[in-house]
This record gives sequence, structure tokens and C-alpha cells, in this order.
Amino acid sequence: MRCRQFSASASEHVAGRLDAALAAGMERHAAECARCAAELRAERRLRSAFAAVDCPVREIELRPALAACLATGAAPMQRPARAWLRPVFALAGGAGLALVLALLAAPRPTVPVDSAAVDETHVIRLVADMQPAPDGAFGSWPESAGVAPLSLALSFTEEGR
Repeated sequence: MRCRQFSASASEHVAGRLDAALAAGMERHAAECARCAAELRAERRLRSAFAAVDCPVREIELRPALAACLATGAAPMQRPARAWLRPVFALAGGAGLALVLALLAAPRPTVPVDSAAVDETHVIRLVADMQPAPDGAFGSWPESAGVAPLSLALSFTEEGR
């Protein structure tokens, strides 16, 4: 027997759940290996400490229950459904949908614009009355760049009307 196998079966051995041949092999290995002997002593102390506690402990053996479940083809136990979550999610989704529809259906405020009061000539004159920027403040604007001087734009607009 190897130490790894011993460690995996030590608790079962102390509980008395191993067959006689395997239990004898564990005892032989513990007699030869100091580390495994210490592990076996610690396991026995732990088991006796649990036995000394005055608390009823119910030991459940799962292997037979699982084997029976697999043999009959029964479905494994499932988590209980959280039925209360379905209405909560439905209400939250409905509230979100109602909010989106209310936002889409709400009237949008409009700002009245008096188109007679705003015309191109008025805007160009306001721009022309502004103080010019110092030379080089915004770089040079050559006429080859396709930008017409403001006075040319002003004269073109006044002639066109």
C-alpha cells in the first residue's frame, strides 16, 4: 500500500467500514510508515473526540442512496424552484416597458421660431459689426482656400435682395 492510498482510506478504516483484508493492509502499512501511523493516531483521536461530544449525530450513508437512484433511473434531486421570482421579473419587465412607452409617447416641447425675424442679411450684418480678431490670431486664411471675405459675402447678399 502507498501513503496516498492510506490517506484516502484512513477515515473509513477508523470508522470500521473497510473489509478485513484492506484493514489488515492499512495496519501493516501504519506499522512500517511513521507518517501514516501519525495520521492514523490523529484520525482515531478525532473520532474519539467526536464520540465524546454529547450531541446526537446522524450519520448518513449516501452511497447506497445514490446507487439506488442510479439503478432505478430516477432523476437527481433538483433545487426547489423559486416561484416567487417569476412574478417579480414579470413586474419589473412590465414596468420597464411601460416607462419606455411613456417616454416615447410623451409630447416633446417645441420652441417657436419666428422665421421673419431671422434672415441671412441680419445675421451677416451682426457678424460684420463684431470686432475683428488680431492678425494671425486664427492663422492666415488665404483666398485660395475657398473662403470669401466677409465684405464680399455682405455685398452679394444685399445685391441679391
